[in-house]
Amino acid sequence: MKVLIYGFGWSGKSALALCEKIGFEGFVVDDAIDMDLTNDRIFITLKEALVIKFDIVLICTTNKAYADEMALKLRSSELADKVRNFNTYIFREKMNFLVQNHFGTPEEVLKEWLEDDFEMNILQKKLRVLEQEYYTHKRHSSESNLEWIGRINAKMSMLNIFQKIHQGAFRMKNKLDVIYYPGFFLSAPSLEGLDRNFYFRNGGGVNFDLLRNRRDKKIIACFGNSALRVEYLDVEEMITEYMKNFIDDKEYYIVINFGVSGYTLYDQMLLYNALVYPLQPEIVISFLGTDWYNGFFGCEHLIKTHKMVYSTGLYEIAYKEFCDSDVPLYIEQSTNPQSYNKNISIDDVNTAIITRMQQFDKSVCSNNGKFFAFVQPMLPCMLHWTKEECAMRDKERERFNKTSASMNIFVDNYILNCVKDFKEKAKVLEYCFDLNEIIEKSNRESFFTNHWIHCNAKGNKIIAEKVIEILRQKGAIG
Repeated sequence: MKVLIYGFGWSGKSALALCEKIGFEGFVVDDAIDMDLTNDRIFITLKEALVIKFDIVLICTTNKAYADEMALKLRSSELADKVRNFNTYIFREKMNFLVQNHFGTPEEVLKEWLEDDFEMNILQKKLRVLEQEYYTHKRHSSESNLEWIGRINAKMSMLNIFQKIHQGAFRMKNKLDVIYYPGFFLSAPSLEGLDRNFYFRNGGGVNFDLLRNRRDKKIIACFGNSALRVEYLDVEEMITEYMKNFIDDKEYYIVINFGVSGYTLYDQMLLYNALVYPLQPEIVISFLGTDWYNGFFGCEHLIKTHKMVYSTGLYEIAYKEFCDSDVPLYIEQSTNPQSYNKNISIDDVNTAIITRMQQFDKSVCSNNGKFFAFVQPMLPCMLHWTKEECAMRDKERERFNKTSASMNIFVDNYILNCVKDFKEKAKVLEYCFDLNEIIEKSNRESFFTNHWIHCNAKGNKIIAEKVIEILRQKGAIG
């Protein structure tokens, strides 16, 4: 049985939720909806609606003048006798569990609604009763839920509320790769036990209480993407673990890996401000590399005007799924080699990165710390490739042509120019260094044996050595 929802504001959304729960097939017409923004079959034009045989039409608005105006558009159609005004937004999806107590089969409900007056006063009385029942149930439920909260808190006293929510999402666990905290997001892979609250990948986790109450020790807080987090290697082969070995006075420094897969420098700064700022780390290091790829798939308004180079594959896709939107994204079209945003230039991306890098530096320095930024090693930025690296890239290129052709275009044609332009703009920043240039001068072996941006253990060890060497030269460590 088909119902037409005419108007999709609060009343329209309420009507559609109720109709779908009862068992009607709902369609929506709204003169304000741009049909170019959706592929959802339930949204149709008024012209299309007039040739479909609907069992009832619900004009959804609480404004009587608007309702009369909308009804006038249908007066000359075959739907005229089936038009009713759904002028309430009492019902919400949270009330679904009560529908079967107040409504019968779709056939019975349709008969009742068609026998109701235009304002559907009988339905409105029924919904008010349902609403009262809902709030009574909610009040009783809150009492038992408070007891439930107490049991959860007793059992998981060391976990924050977002982690508790994640632990309890049994039906959605396979989809929950990310936890969204206020102001930042974190990956939540299958590494439970390394850090039960935030999943930072450090040997022994991250004890924030211990870090906050440290006495004679200094924190070296390292931020970066998957190349710093390195889920593809053992913990002992991370850059941060090697850094500990190259520090002379190991007992005097605490090196922490705050790497999160997909993070740009802007994302790193948000994480620093949210979680790490209160610790007042003496040294803060940012490793950047994914910024350029994300930059060319982002929103030109956010990048050009607001200088935000963010993780497009997380923020945009997550919000699209949350809104159940049909709007296509550049990042979703990666099998097409031309899927990047052509309204964004190298200059736009690098200007945004440097703007946020300067902000990051000011935030750290105002918190009594020293800031350092390192362009992480990337195979396209290496002047000389080993045979093993050439073979790896050939295989990778073949694989990406099937799954992410735009990545190949970026790696082969853009990244080197991006870094060159960035270095020219950043040459006045004394805290910024290019690890590609530094490592290229050494007699290196094959560092990129699995991915163009992921170093192997040998590469991570060299990176760690060079980073500590620079910190020592700059007087940041003894």
